[in-house]
Amino acid sequence: MKFKKYMLYILYIVLIYILVLFINWSNTLSKNYINMNFEINILYSILPIFIAIILGVFMSIEYLFKQFKKNGTWKVNVNKLIFIVIPLLLLSFSLNIYFLNIFPKLSKILINLNSSIPSYLIFGVLCGYNFATSFYRTNF
Repeated sequence: MKFKKYMLYILYIVLIYILVLFINWSNTLSKNYINMNFEINILYSILPIFIAIILGVFMSIEYLFKQFKKNGTWKVNVNKLIFIVIPLLLLSFSLNIYFLNIFPKLSKILINLNSSIPSYLIFGVLCGYNFATSFYRTNF
């Protein structure tokens, strides 16, 4: 039984490593596109963030499996979604909001908070993890 659990953890590590490599590949693809065309492609700049969010959800997969095994009704922690997930989502897309100039005042605030380039990936992973852990089952 322990061997099966060890193999599952090894599979988790391999899949997380593959997702990190995919994030790195998409970042390189985005940088090459910017260097060749001198413009930002929205798809290339959003792709690493979505992969980071998926990585965060994947990191909470053990929690989700425990919740699926429980009996009861599904609940959503709305406070966690509003006060943690939405700000993390805004911070992870802050560079895109800034360059697209969607909300000029908000974009200046977000770019000041998130001035380093790799931090948007950290915010994406945290956003995915907190999103997945905001769903839970209550016992009867």
